[in-house]
Amino acid sequence: MRHRRAAVRLLPAAALLCLGAGCGVPAGSPSFPPPPRPLQASTTCRLDGMFLEGHPGPHAELIYRDGHTDFFCNPWELFDYYYSPDRPHQHGSVAALYVQNMGAARWANPQGHWILAQKAFFVVGDHRPTDMGYVFVPFATRSAAEAFARQWGGKVLSFSQITPAVVKAFPERSAQGKPGNMPGMTPGTGMEGGGRSMPGMSRGNHS
Repeated sequence: MRHRRAAVRLLPAAALLCLGAGCGVPAGSPSFPPPPRPLQASTTCRLDGMFLEGHPGPHAELIYRDGHTDFFCNPWELFDYYYSPDRPHQHGSVAALYVQNMGAARWANPQGHWILAQKAFFVVGDHRPTDMGYVFVPFATRSAAEAFARQWGGKVLSFSQITPAVVKAFPERSAQGKPGNMPGMTPGTGMEGGGRSMPGMSRGNHS
C-alpha cells in the first residue's frame, strides 16, 4: 500500500463556484460540462500509474477545458489532487469532476455510472475493504449514501463539505495503517487488505 502525504489547501471559494457554474461558458452550451470519459483497459491513475480496470471501489476523473482527462484510483485521490498546491493543473482550468455512483455501479469492478462530483453524496470513514484504504464512496442520492453508511459505517457528506481538512484527516493508509479521525465522528475499522502491486508498470497512458 502506498504512503502519501495529503498536502491540501483550501482553494478560493470563487474557484469552486466557477467549476460548478462553468464560468466563461455560455448557458446551455452542449459542451459544458463535458461528458465523462469511459474507463479503458489502458486507463491508468494520474498519481501512481496503476491500471484502474479490475480493481474494486469507486474511481474518479478530472476533465480540463482543453479536453485532457486525468483519472484517479478513487475520489479521495481526486480531492487530494484538486486541493493540493504542489500539483498545479497543467492543462488550464477544470471543466468537470466526475465520480462513480456506487448505488448503481458494481463494487468489484465498477464501470460507467459517472455523476458530477458536485451533485454526489460521499460516505467518509467507512470500513468496506478496498485496495486503497479510505476512498470517499460516492452516491447519487443522500438516502443511498445513508443506507451504505448504516451497513459499513462512516458519515455522509456533500461535495461542499469535503474540505481540505476532511481530506487530510483521512489519508490513504498502509495495510497496517491507522484510521483517520475527523471531529464529530468515529472512523470505521476493519479495513484489511494490502495494496496493489504491479511490478514493471510505467506511468502515463492517460486519456
